[in-house]
Amino acid sequence: MYSLIVKGGIIMIPIIIGSVFALTILIERIIYFIRVKRFTPVFSAQIKRALNNKDINSAIELCRQNENEPMANIILAGLMNINSGKDSVKTAIIEAGDYELPKLEQYLNILGIIANVEPLLGLLGTVTGMIRAFSVIAQQGLVYSPGLAGGISEALITTAAGLFIGIPCLIANHYLLNIADNIALGMEKESTEILKMITK
Repeated sequence: MYSLIVKGGIIMIPIIIGSVFALTILIERIIYFIRVKRFTPVFSAQIKRALNNKDINSAIELCRQNENEPMANIILAGLMNINSGKDSVKTAIIEAGDYELPKLEQYLNILGIIANVEPLLGLLGTVTGMIRAFSVIAQQGLVYSPGLAGGISEALITTAAGLFIGIPCLIANHYLLNIADNIALGMEKESTEILKMITK
């Protein structure tokens, strides 16, 4: 593996850096989504129980204890406006949702950029490798030499590396966006149910 990276030339450095960033984002988002999917139904049940008992203070405290969770912040916004009327509660929840739900897609735009840039870096490596190969041909003619072979190797290795990283990143980005959308729909459903309980 190391020898292939060396043969790929300097373009392999940004390709590898991109792959590290992509893997970091992928792991971070998967862990985050698992946490949010587990948290939302449990939290919603606790909030509904408190509201059924007319215990608004407990519901507010529960939200504040989970201030890093989008769902908790959305519901807290509604609860804090409970004395201002139904319309104020609804508006507060909608505004909080507009602020909190995009957090689900945090870093995914970076993953999308990496997915698009990696193949381009591979193409750049192809160009630099072919330039190197043709420079050798211009100097030595059409005969086999280590320099010619090195240029062709650089071109092929960087192209393969760019595609090898870019394609999975593209698939992962679409997959994670789909998960984020599904989680957002679940939060909107739970928020609507809780909104009805708050304003009834």
